Amino acid sequence: MVGAKLLLTIQLITRMQKLAQEQNEKIEKVNRERKFHQVEAEHKEEEESEEGYEQESGDEYDDQGDKPRVCIK
Repeated sequence: MVGAKLLLTIQLITRMQKLAQEQNEKIEKVNRERKFHQVEAEHKEEEESEEGYEQESGDEYDDQGDKPRVCIK
């Protein structure tokens, strides 16, 4: 009788560990996807910011056309 209870307890614990591992893997996947999209959005924002600067300045030279413009971020 004690052996059967012990076996059931071990099976229950093993199943709980498996479910916890599966849940952790799902969470890690979501976190990786979130990080990917976050980095992608940051790169897109940087590109749009650079494009906006280029549109504002017109070209890479100052108003006299002889000195390169410098973009300080």
